[in-house]
Amino acid sequence: MRKLIAVASAAVLILVIGASAAGAPATRTPFQGFIHFCGGGPDEVFFVTPGGTVHFRGGINFNYWETGNTLIDGPESNISHGNFNPTSGAVSLDVTLEPYARSGTWDISQILNFRGNGSFSSHGVGHGTGDLHGMTIKFTTEEPVFFDPDDKPCFTDIPVSAPVSGVIISSR
Repeated sequence: MRKLIAVASAAVLILVIGASAAGAPATRTPFQGFIHFCGGGPDEVFFVTPGGTVHFRGGINFNYWETGNTLIDGPESNISHGNFNPTSGAVSLDVTLEPYARSGTWDISQILNFRGNGSFSSHGVGHGTGDLHGMTIKFTTEEPVFFDPDDKPCFTDIPVSAPVSGVIISSR
């Protein structure tokens, strides 16, 4: 009988601890800053079909995130894939962001949606590795703005950067 009570007590304790951990709210850390465009390389595949639709795959870009948040700030590399014409289209980016102050990366999927007037918006979602494991990053970008290349953290002559804002969600 004592064994049965001990086993039942242990099972109740496990359920209580498990329920408490499962019910813990996630931490949400908002951020805002800039994605500075730093450079890139040629696409592996690039062609234009009749009607003006551009198709490309495998373009590599290098950028730098600057938000004031040590979970984020650092270099980004991405590989682009897309199909778009002068009136609309989407570009998919497979992004790896490597914060300088952390051991780990953000593996991000980002979509840029182009509008007929030449403007675009984007949104992305990523999951952390290493020190960032168990965290999710969600963000949107706005139209690029002029940014003096001398004030950028990367050496480039590209005079624009994209404002970025979002949230890091952590269940830890």
